[in-house]
Amino acid sequence: MSVIELKKQLHQEIEKIDDESILNNLFQITRNVAEAEINNDRVQITEQERRAIEEGRREIEEGNAISFDDFKKKYPKWFTT
Repeated sequence: MSVIELKKQLHQEIEKIDDESILNNLFQITRNVAEAEINNDRVQITEQERRAIEEGRREIEEGNAISFDDFKKKYPKWFTT
Protein backbone atom coordinates (compact mmCIF):
# COMPACT_ATOMS: atom_id res chain seq x y z
CA MET A 1 0.00 0.00 0.00
CA SER A 2 1.37 3.41 -0.94
CA VAL A 3 1.75 6.35 1.45
CA ILE A 4 -1.15 8.11 -0.24
CA GLU A 5 -3.38 5.05 0.16
CA LEU A 6 -2.35 4.67 3.80
CA LYS A 7 -3.16 8.31 4.52
CA LYS A 8 -6.54 7.99 2.82
CA GLN A 9 -7.39 4.85 4.79
CA LEU A 10 -6.25 6.47 8.04
CA HIS A 11 -8.45 9.49 7.37
CA GLN A 12 -11.42 7.21 6.71
CA GLU A 13 -10.90 5.30 9.96
CA ILE A 14 -10.51 8.49 12.00
CA GLU A 15 -13.76 9.86 10.54
CA LYS A 16 -15.57 6.89 12.11
CA ILE A 17 -14.41 7.73 15.66
CA ASP A 18 -16.66 9.93 17.79
CA ASP A 19 -14.97 9.37 21.17
CA GLU A 20 -13.17 12.62 22.09
CA SER A 21 -10.58 10.94 24.34
CA ILE A 22 -9.56 8.53 21.58
CA LEU A 23 -9.31 11.40 19.11
CA ASN A 24 -7.21 13.43 21.57
CA ASN A 25 -4.87 10.46 22.05
CA LEU A 26 -4.51 9.99 18.30
CA PHE A 27 -3.86 13.71 17.89
CA GLN A 28 -1.11 13.64 20.53
CA ILE A 29 0.53 10.61 18.93
CA THR A 30 0.49 12.10 15.45
CA ARG A 31 1.72 15.48 16.69
CA ASN A 32 4.61 13.85 18.56
CA VAL A 33 5.58 11.80 15.52
CA ALA A 34 5.37 14.81 13.20
CA GLU A 35 7.52 16.91 15.53
CA ALA A 36 10.07 14.12 15.80
CA GLU A 37 10.25 13.81 12.01
CA ILE A 38 10.75 17.56 11.65
CA ASN A 39 13.54 17.51 14.22
CA ASN A 40 14.98 14.19 12.98
CA ASP A 41 14.48 12.86 16.49
CA ARG A 42 13.10 9.69 17.90
CA VAL A 43 9.63 9.93 19.38
CA GLN A 44 9.88 10.49 23.11
CA ILE A 45 7.44 8.67 25.35
CA THR A 46 6.84 8.90 29.05
CA GLU A 47 7.68 6.12 31.47
CA GLN A 48 3.95 5.48 31.89
CA GLU A 49 3.52 5.15 28.10
CA ARG A 50 6.52 2.79 27.91
CA ARG A 51 5.06 0.59 30.67
CA ALA A 52 1.66 0.53 28.94
CA ILE A 53 3.31 -0.53 25.67
CA GLU A 54 5.25 -3.28 27.43
CA GLU A 55 2.09 -4.49 29.15
CA GLY A 56 0.25 -4.58 25.82
CA ARG A 57 3.03 -6.56 24.20
CA ARG A 58 3.03 -9.01 27.10
CA GLU A 59 -0.73 -9.47 26.81
CA ILE A 60 -0.43 -10.14 23.07
CA GLU A 61 2.32 -12.71 23.66
CA GLU A 62 0.08 -14.43 26.24
CA GLY A 63 -2.76 -14.58 23.73
CA ASN A 64 -4.88 -11.93 25.47
CA ALA A 65 -5.71 -9.99 22.35
CA ILE A 66 -8.45 -9.76 19.75
CA SER A 67 -8.33 -8.79 16.10
CA PHE A 68 -9.25 -5.27 15.04
CA ASP A 69 -12.35 -6.65 13.30
CA ASP A 70 -13.47 -8.35 16.52
CA PHE A 71 -12.75 -5.15 18.45
CA LYS A 72 -14.98 -3.18 16.06
CA LYS A 73 -17.75 -5.75 16.56
CA LYS A 74 -17.38 -5.58 20.35
CA TYR A 75 -17.41 -1.74 20.43
CA PRO A 76 -19.53 -0.71 17.45
CA LYS A 77 -20.42 2.70 18.91
CA TRP A 78 -16.79 3.78 18.44
CA PHE A 79 -17.02 3.11 14.72
CA THR A 80 -20.33 4.64 13.74
CA THR A 81 -20.62 7.81 11.73
